[in-house]
Amino acid sequence: MISILNELKYRYNLNEQQLAQKIGISRSQLYRIKKKGKISKKFIIGIKNAFPEVSIDKLIESLNQQEEYRKIS
Repeated sequence: MISILNELKYRYNLNEQQLAQKIGISRSQLYRIKKKGKISKKFIIGIKNAFPEVSIDKLIESLNQQEEYRKIS
């Protein structure tokens, strides 16, 4: 998930606050998503509305990778 968010920030030249606003969440929610990987329906809908080119499959794959990393750590 972090890689997708960082990619979007870089591609669209956004800071954390701007990215959160574009998705429709607070900056603190974005921080929690990046740290804990727990996302809500609002987040998924926000990502898809703001960045339609991001596929749901890519989001799910990113979440799965983050979960695997947490299990190992």
